[in-house]
Amino acid sequence: MNKLLILIGLLFLIEFGLCQIPEPLAYYDFEDEEGDVVTDKGPLGNDGIKDAGISYGGGAGASNSNSPGNESPAQGIDGDGGTKYLNFARLNTGIIVTPQNSSIVTSISLDTANDAVERDPTSFILFGTNETIKSADNSVGNSEDWTEIESGDFNLPDSRNTPGTVINLDNDTEYESYKLIFPTVKGNGNSMQIAEIQFYTEEDGGGNPILSPFDAVIGIHAAADIPPFTGAPGGSSPNTAASFNNNKIDVPGIDLSFVISDEGSYTFTAWIKPSDLNGEKFIFGQTTQGIHNGIRNNSYLHQAHWGADTNGATNLNDYLANDEDGWIHAAWTYEGSTDTGKIYLDGVLDWEGAKRAPNGSGNLIIGGRNGGERGFVGLIDEIAVWDIAVTDEVIAGLAEGLSPIGSNLPFQITNITYVKETEELELTWDSKPGKTYSLFYNTALDEWESDIDDSIESEGDSTSYRFNNPEGTNAKKLFFRIIEN
Repeated sequence: MNKLLILIGLLFLIEFGLCQIPEPLAYYDFEDEEGDVVTDKGPLGNDGIKDAGISYGGGAGASNSNSPGNESPAQGIDGDGGTKYLNFARLNTGIIVTPQNSSIVTSISLDTANDAVERDPTSFILFGTNETIKSADNSVGNSEDWTEIESGDFNLPDSRNTPGTVINLDNDTEYESYKLIFPTVKGNGNSMQIAEIQFYTEEDGGGNPILSPFDAVIGIHAAADIPPFTGAPGGSSPNTAASFNNNKIDVPGIDLSFVISDEGSYTFTAWIKPSDLNGEKFIFGQTTQGIHNGIRNNSYLHQAHWGADTNGATNLNDYLANDEDGWIHAAWTYEGSTDTGKIYLDGVLDWEGAKRAPNGSGNLIIGGRNGGERGFVGLIDEIAVWDIAVTDEVIAGLAEGLSPIGSNLPFQITNITYVKETEELELTWDSKPGKTYSLFYNTALDEWESDIDDSIESEGDSTSYRFNNPEGTNAKKLFFRIIEN
């Protein structure tokens, strides 16, 4: 949406355009969300309702603890170096054990198992508690209050079925139960394994052994808490993204029938980080048939109106192979008055051509098509929807990190002055340090082929440039455009 500013000088009228991002129908940045309502951060309150499978990350980790029947935690304390305890969750796995009597653990002895060296643990954390054990077998093991006794690294020998690696502890507190976690292993094996674990009442494996084959023991996976899914680093709200796995957000307040009838138009934009480019992975759709824009034909951005299907020009497999963070900015526009569709990749036009109006019916859905099928897989951030086809400059600005709400595009002209004494003009605009700019003009807002200067050096955050009137003092109207080189 162009906003015209008019300056009346003594001799002529000057007009120039300031391009401002129009208010969207809806904008979702996924920041500070709770429950199934997805808050529209734009001005119209078109909240969405998400499927339960859409996640923002964050929260407690889930245990993947899993052991073969003959390699259970009990085999790790049975006193037999020929058996072993194995856990396929690999990292941060271990045991919770309750000895026959409360005890003070002063040293730990470990025996290597019979199989791949890469599975051997290399570090430990030992906790103690005097609470009744409520954690279940194969859980995360955090249903009790635990006190950390000691942690550290150790080096098991590469020889197999070898006893005698002893870890001394600085501990003088008696506990009824112990939690031993192995955070790391030697290599990229598929599991953690240990043949035998024993606790002792004295240093260097001396005094009395504490564990016996009759003790209650369970396997655990102390899975780390899941951090929030980080959003697009190039966007305006990078803290949180939403994870989609063929799920949808239903937006009942945005009826897309306006696009189907008359000369309605649209713009859909989003930052996306796909984790599966195979097949069909749609991002924008509607309740029944109609619009389905996203990824199709094995890794191309795609625009379709239930028919009128078009791929972008860029294979995303190749494009993302050279991308540092896996995030891209994708946009689709449709101008109903001319039946023109456009696809943009990272702010650059990826396809433009004839596109008939969509058919179908119903409201907007995000994450799939036709009510929620063939959905996107990966992370999405900063979804914005308009009922107009925004300009190329707006799309480029969004891809450069501008917010869809409350942002002006770069290179805004902030002041224009006519210097009567010299009959010169002076323009001032927002700029970036170290950049150069080109200044163009015309008399009818059609072609921008006439340049005044193509190498104006930036003066910092704001730049001013004075020049002679290119059309002379009899000019009635001039339009100016600034472009960053």
